[in-house]
Amino acid sequence: MGYVRKRAGRFYGTWIDESGRKVERAVKARTLTEARRLVDEVEAQASRVRLGLSDADSGLTIQGAWEKYAPIAQAKRSWRTLEGRFRNHILPALGGRRMQSIRPADIEAFLAERAGTGLSPQTVEHLRVHLAALFTFARTKLRALEGDNPARLADAPEIPAAAPRFLERSQVQAILEEVEPRWTALFAVAVYTGARKGEILGLRRSDVDLERRSITIARSYEGATKANKVRWVPISRELLPYLQRQLRKLEQEEYRGDYLFPGDDGRGLSPDFDAGGLLASALRRAGLLRGYELVCRRRTCRHREESRTGEGGPCPKCGFRLYVRELPLRIAFKDLRSTHATHAYEATGDIRYVQRVLGHSDPRVTERVYAGMRTEQLLAQADRVSFSAGPSDSLPIPSDETSRTETNGDDE
Repeated sequence: MGYVRKRAGRFYGTWIDESGRKVERAVKARTLTEARRLVDEVEAQASRVRLGLSDADSGLTIQGAWEKYAPIAQAKRSWRTLEGRFRNHILPALGGRRMQSIRPADIEAFLAERAGTGLSPQTVEHLRVHLAALFTFARTKLRALEGDNPARLADAPEIPAAAPRFLERSQVQAILEEVEPRWTALFAVAVYTGARKGEILGLRRSDVDLERRSITIARSYEGATKANKVRWVPISRELLPYLQRQLRKLEQEEYRGDYLFPGDDGRGLSPDFDAGGLLASALRRAGLLRGYELVCRRRTCRHREESRTGEGGPCPKCGFRLYVRELPLRIAFKDLRSTHATHAYEATGDIRYVQRVLGHSDPRVTERVYAGMRTEQLLAQADRVSFSAGPSDSLPIPSDETSRTETNGDDE
């Protein structure tokens, strides 16, 4: 039998829920009698569900909440990713569960199961954030839930910090020389400004001011930027000729529309534009490889193995000849952004400049994610620390004998 207690001027009811667990919730009542009546009704309904006398799905389920949330979420810039995560992960596992019966431990068990399938810690954390948003929507917009948000109380997975991947200066020049001529300016904008793919594809010709040497980044594809802000990015002297040639080409070929990098029909390129494939092809042509893949030519075998030398030979399984395939460096299009951040920070030492160009709201984000100093820069800074009146290269270097003597003295 449920009971009610009063604390800090509010009534709190305790009862056994549909899953057989003892729960305590705040009760919206004006008197103790009203609170007891409400608790008795809730516990009676829960008891009927446990005994099979009432439909357990009468409450709001994850699936039901998603069906109401999806039409609103379609306006989000990340809708395609959000929809895919619900369809592929959340709904198959939790779609039929009543939201009121889900506890933080249930969320943690779901996240652990997803992590066991090979999902990255970052993606698992995104699933928790999506569930938290759905529970917030059900509580604040649908008024269908009360109490704490179980997804927010669930422990978040540990996300190891990954070192950013970037290209060296010589590699950047090699890619700009080898990428398809039609897209050279697009890749130049990516590496000289650090703009995101969507921001570059959303650029209009009117966003480029050659006289003031600035680019206005106001949108991503057809929507807002990630930070939902407009920013101005400087056009460096090396980037300037790429943009001049691109604008002349658009005028000469009389492209319709105002896009800086239009498709064949003159309209803007879609999110499916394969910038990563273009980059991989340029890496291969430039000889920027991480190795080779040997693939059996026999369709029924298709044996695969990696090789550093690229020397083919007979398949170890069936004896057919192995086909040699070049494997480009593991550099994605988004890594051009970290390439810009890394080299810009090393060249200027100004983290706030890099922050403003990348569009981060906090320079700490820039420093943590993108602009870390490399070993050679750290060594150069270390050499500036001196405890000698003369140059650092004049300091005496202990001989092996001196080192041994000092060590022995310490031991004594």
